[in-house]
Amino acid sequence: MFSTGLTELATGNPFADNMVQQGMVAGMAPLMSTVAKERTAWIKGEAVNAWTSAAALSAKNLQSAATAQAALSDPSDAESGAFQAQASAFLGGMAKPEGMDDDAYKSGLFNFMRGAMQ
Repeated sequence: MFSTGLTELATGNPFADNMVQQGMVAGMAPLMSTVAKERTAWIKGEAVNAWTSAAALSAKNLQSAATAQAALSDPSDAESGAFQAQASAFLGGMAKPEGMDDDAYKSGLFNFMRGAMQ
């Protein structure tokens, strides 16, 4: 579409065509900057949502494992090991993911805690 727009604006005069093209490219710079910023914000939001969902699922699994463990009168080593493995998985999943900035991580923790309190 961008190239079609330039073709339609062509005058046949190379100097005028060059000036029109430079003006269109210069006008696109702020738009592209805004699009890039909004896309980055959207990607961060999606990452926070995915991390929060994974943490909530891990917490649910840990709660299920703890409930099952508590119901046993004499848990075996394998049953205790399964609970410990789930506890380790939960705690490991709560660490800040590599590449996630501090603000996104704090937002994810807040969302997780808000969801856990409901």
